[in-house]
Amino acid sequence: MLNETTGAPPAPAERTGLARADLLVAAVLAAAVFSGNYAIERTLDRYKVLTQYDILFNADPITRLHSISHGQGDPNDMIIHPGLRVYFSRPIRLMGKVARATGLIPNTGRAEHDLRRSLALLVVPAVSGLTMAATYALFLASGLTRPRALLMAVVCCASFSQLVFGSLPDHMPVSALAVVTLLLLAAEMVRRGGEVRWFAWPLVGGVYTATTVTNAAPFTILFTTALALSGRPLARVARDGAIVVTAMLGVAGAFAVAGRYIVYKTPWPVQNVRNHAASYQKRDWAKAPGAMLETFAPAGLVTVQLGKGIRESNFYSSGGRFTPGIATAETWPANAVAFFTALTLAGAAACVRAGGVLRVVGAASAGVLAFNLALHSVWGDAFFLYSQHWLIPLAVLLAGNLAWPGRVGRGFAVGYAVAGVALFVHNGTLLNEIFTVVAGTFV
Repeated sequence: MLNETTGAPPAPAERTGLARADLLVAAVLAAAVFSGNYAIERTLDRYKVLTQYDILFNADPITRLHSISHGQGDPNDMIIHPGLRVYFSRPIRLMGKVARATGLIPNTGRAEHDLRRSLALLVVPAVSGLTMAATYALFLASGLTRPRALLMAVVCCASFSQLVFGSLPDHMPVSALAVVTLLLLAAEMVRRGGEVRWFAWPLVGGVYTATTVTNAAPFTILFTTALALSGRPLARVARDGAIVVTAMLGVAGAFAVAGRYIVYKTPWPVQNVRNHAASYQKRDWAKAPGAMLETFAPAGLVTVQLGKGIRESNFYSSGGRFTPGIATAETWPANAVAFFTALTLAGAAACVRAGGVLRVVGAASAGVLAFNLALHSVWGDAFFLYSQHWLIPLAVLLAGNLAWPGRVGRGFAVGYAVAGVALFVHNGTLLNEIFTVVAGTFV
């Protein structure tokens, strides 16, 4: 029933923790996502896509995989993505040395190198599995029933962004895991009456920002929005925001210093980054609404044939062979984009009207989504490359439609279930197209 005073739907029943059944569902979901993304990654590796630049949507798995496995890679990452080379390379290097010292692998540098690479290939699929399990927990914390929370998590799993970038060694999936963790902290903050976890927020935010430095802005938006909507006065929001953001920058800075002085041991590439930043300026505001739809399902793919020796932002060389550069087509008709945008806005309105955790998490998600779409309207490559930054926030807004009571909520649930099946079919076809294009191309 609607609230007789406000006309709003009742707030969904919010959960204070995960039941044993929910933990089991989350574990099964994590295992299934890990298995699926790892299978896709291994297929791409078999076709040697992971040893190339810019083949898939201008991602650079060759340098990111090297960062994860060895701590080396693109020097520009020391400033732009300073944490990636620190998080995983130290444990992986240690495991490689232990395996070599104990005789688990031959006592050769080549054997240790190969083991490190094999371990690094497990990282992003594992991160993806944790992200989707945490996303399920987030929907539960926001008040969705178990079936509807699982439905929305599966829809996220079926998105083209998750299928592709959840399978590529890169920094974007780490940002996705960090942002869903921050949204879970925001949900907990509401239940605790605005009480801040002083250790968790700066730590997770520091990882979020050290993964990609521009994440400092959406972190600030997310934290202050959640704190303000938890009922804290503005003076308290300003004070706590300043403390947490300063601590977060300290954590991110520690990762940057570790990457510079412990891992890479080379000067800061400041001028390179300046040139890099200037070369990616653009004006693509009109494409931002379509980018939301393409996050879940591109209309199609575009393959560009390029030759040896071209190496700019959208071009690459590949050992003398003609190679495909694959991008999303960006050809959804205007009415499809308008429908998806309206669906998102309806979900956002439902989050606001529902109140409670869903209102706070929805508002914080809207802020993260808006910032990233605005940023990549004026800087960067095509939107899809950055879609992991807003996949979960966008899904939260769409999930708002499931919070409506009665027939409306059931109608959206049925529609989303049909859409989930369609996503698996459509995006599976696109993945098969990618495999067909890259098969046999690289030697």
